[in-house]
Amino acid sequence: MVTLLRTSTGKNLQLEELLAFLPPLFRKGDLDTCLRNERYSAQVLNRALKRRFIARITRGVYLNVLKCSFTGQWPTVEETACYIKPAAYISLEWALHYWDLILQRPVVCTAVVSRVGRLREVYFSETYHGTKVEYHIEYSALSKIPRHFGIEGLDEMEARMALPERALLDWIHVRRPSEYLLRSWLDEMDLENLSLERLKAFSAYYPARVKKLANLVMELCKS
Repeated sequence: MVTLLRTSTGKNLQLEELLAFLPPLFRKGDLDTCLRNERYSAQVLNRALKRRFIARITRGVYLNVLKCSFTGQWPTVEETACYIKPAAYISLEWALHYWDLILQRPVVCTAVVSRVGRLREVYFSETYHGTKVEYHIEYSALSKIPRHFGIEGLDEMEARMALPERALLDWIHVRRPSEYLLRSWLDEMDLENLSLERLKAFSAYYPARVKKLANLVMELCKS
């Protein structure tokens, strides 16, 4: 028998119909709004989880498996990272790969936030009807670097991505490479998409150690 739910307006909704109203990624608050009655939210979540219509990615964040299976469109790891922490943007190795500066796709998608909090890493992996859905996300904190430059929204997905110059500076700041490691890493990079003008301008917002290595990058690019 199909599960029916009743909203506060008295309308009966099948569970499948209810999930059709929700986006591919949603929070319990979205479900409360859809039902207009918080009383049913926990009950609905439990039923949907048991039937594998939804999946819990992390605390309070759910994947609408039924809807994504029907449309064939699953949230990207970048969208998921920015949805879990709305103030986040994608940077470091993942952004450098996105802009084709490094060829090898990283295993972990790194998102930058002002304050990490308790949730530092998210790993989710499931297969639905032959489609593997996998999210491995790491959050890094950059609290003292302004956020008004070098970050842009992407047209093809609901996520914000660091420009290649900011991604490189973030990488230097967070990973703290030695000069030797940076030199060897640059040898493996395709720097055609890197703007030295923007790199110099952006580096002004970073500590002296990062500026020094940014200057080394510009020297090596010019040589």
